[in-house]
Amino acid sequence: MIKSEKGFGIIGVIAALLIVSIGITGFFVSAFYARKKAEENYHYRAALLGATAKLELIRYYNRNNQGEAFYNGIPSLTSPVVLDVKNGTPLEAQVNVSKSTYGDPQVAPYVVYDAIKVTLTWLEDSNFIFNPNASQMKTLVLREDFYRRTDQ
Repeated sequence: MIKSEKGFGIIGVIAALLIVSIGITGFFVSAFYARKKAEENYHYRAALLGATAKLELIRYYNRNNQGEAFYNGIPSLTSPVVLDVKNGTPLEAQVNVSKSTYGDPQVAPYVVYDAIKVTLTWLEDSNFIFNPNASQMKTLVLREDFYRRTDQ
């Protein structure tokens, strides 16, 4: 049997304070992470809309084209896409457009298609609280296929 209970009150208060501070810290860390993820998803959505706009521009310029699809000479096609503006500084995604031609003469001897890819790359801020300067490169690739006949 304990004869003296002096000090047990302060130990209980310190333990409760420790538990509450761990809970509050966990709440703030999860809120920070959720905000960063929401911001990252916003940038991804803006990049998706920007890449879709670039593909729509290519489709518009090739609307009456029955031959090989083209993208050279389309104005503002490779201009950067602004994803967000923070503190007056825009977060821009760099645009790269490339084309490949595919076809299988054994399956469809007179049909080939041009695959045009629009690639957006940007530097996303870090999700880490303790290392906010570490950035991560993000990439989004959209592809559009333009089918054409080769027997004409």
